[in-house]
Amino acid sequence: ISDGLLALMAISLVAAVPSSRIIPYTPPGEAPDRASGRLLAAAVTGVVLVAIAHGAVRGTNLNFIGPYCRSIGIERFFPFFVAFSVSAILTRFKLAALPDRYGQRLVAIPALLLVAANSLIIARIDATWLLVIAGLIGGLGQLVPGFIHPAGAG
Repeated sequence: ISDGLLALMAISLVAAVPSSRIIPYTPPGEAPDRASGRLLAAAVTGVVLVAIAHGAVRGTNLNFIGPYCRSIGIERFFPFFVAFSVSAILTRFKLAALPDRYGQRLVAIPALLLVAANSLIIARIDATWLLVIAGLIGGLGQLVPGFIHPAGAG
């Protein structure tokens, strides 16, 4: 099955899901406020857009690192995956409690910046040692709470 056909199938399945209206929680005795409903909708939309962007960047980096490295003359790109895996595993063991300790927002922003830095380094790779650096930084980006892994596994 071609990638285009799979993408078309995915879009069709998503389009077939009935939409639902978000109804904000109103504590007893308080009147619902349209502004708070719009604020909640904007926040949910923002989170969804960040999650989509993160998944697209992460998926692109991991799926195309091999062909990209070959296209620039680096035949052995496994050091990227070794460094990425080691860093991601250590992140989950040693840093998983950070979102619970300092708050998800405080941890998510630097983690998303690490994912962005990972992409920038990948775009500039010209040697194997940069593959290792990109892998280590990419693995640290696994701290993004709630998108890839649940927050506070430690």
